Amino acid sequence: MADTPDQTAPKKPARAGGMTTNQLIVWSVVTLVTAVAAAIGSWAAKPAPPPPPPQQIPVLVPLPFFGPAGPITPAQGGGPDYVPTFGWVRDDDAIARNLDPAKTLQFADTPAGRRVMAADKDVYLWRAVRVAAGRKDTDGWYPNVDQGQVGSCVGAGNKHAWDIAQAVQIVVMGKPAAWKPVSVEVIYAGSREAGGMLGGGDGSTGEAAAKWLTTGGVVPMETVAGVDLSTYSAARAREYGRTGVPAALKAVAKDHLAKGAALVRSADDCEKAILQGYAVAACSMQGFDMRRDADGMARPKGQWPHCMCVCGYRKDKDAFFVLNSWGDKAHTGGVYPPDMPVAGFWADRQTIDRMMRQNDSFAISDVRGFPSRDLDWVVSVPRLRPRGPLADPLGTPVFALAP
Repeated sequence: MADTPDQTAPKKPARAGGMTTNQLIVWSVVTLVTAVAAAIGSWAAKPAPPPPPPQQIPVLVPLPFFGPAGPITPAQGGGPDYVPTFGWVRDDDAIARNLDPAKTLQFADTPAGRRVMAADKDVYLWRAVRVAAGRKDTDGWYPNVDQGQVGSCVGAGNKHAWDIAQAVQIVVMGKPAAWKPVSVEVIYAGSREAGGMLGGGDGSTGEAAAKWLTTGGVVPMETVAGVDLSTYSAARAREYGRTGVPAALKAVAKDHLAKGAALVRSADDCEKAILQGYAVAACSMQGFDMRRDADGMARPKGQWPHCMCVCGYRKDKDAFFVLNSWGDKAHTGGVYPPDMPVAGFWADRQTIDRMMRQNDSFAISDVRGFPSRDLDWVVSVPRLRPRGPLADPLGTPVFALAP
């Protein structure tokens, strides 16, 4: 009788595809070597990693920042203890509203913006302020502010534009009024209120400031409703910026509104505005070297979420004057012309165009100022021949932002 196979004996492993043991070993080795070679080739084909970026010096920006991130370049040139403060909030929703003609007046659509013109002379709008204030061009005085360590630059840039709007109406247009510098704190806090930003943090937008100037108004730098506003106070700017403009000041501000504010979207728009006597409160991420060259020019450098006032144009450099809000000692270097406010600098056209194309910069139209007698200050004015000391540098303006 034949032996019965042992059913418990281990079975030999099956060979893949009928391969012998040696063939299976060779196939496994070849597959492994091919996979390793492919991995090495893939690794070698990848570009070398880029070198690490240069170390950035961190600067605290006291405001919520929205939009593309980028390095904030510390300002240099104001001394070892100088610390710049910014305050423009890039708000993409606000910018979208700005670009909608149904919601925001576009400077290019106004009579001033549609006018065909070219600069044939330099324009220095700061001179209107000095004349209106009864100061001499040679004494270096200008009512700029140092915002301090508060992100109130939107208030300061619009204050400077309003001061110029008043002065042009008085000196060039011949409107009888008393020129008075206006309060940064009220414009700044009012803009935050108009933009729904009251509470913690600092900063504001150009759109919100334009809304406040046309609906909320300004107050002069003097004692108003028992509040001494004769000197800018960073502490008061921060307090009002978080709690709002006091009711007593609002009641006074309502009597001093801007006729209109229009979005300036290019250097060409900005040039037309300045040639016709309108300063531009420019909000952008553009930074500059704090040291001016011998001609008073500052080269673009880094990023500042900041608002400044553009209020001059010169033909020789095709450049625009930018008035800052960091005081008289922040910027250093040459000046042009000799009576240029030392708190600012000249910037080239390409840089100004980049600033305007960030779409939160506004020109202020005629304003209801501080009349010396009871008159209606918000009127449409036809072309007038300029008179007085600014007739030559200003040219012939058309003061009509809105029909």
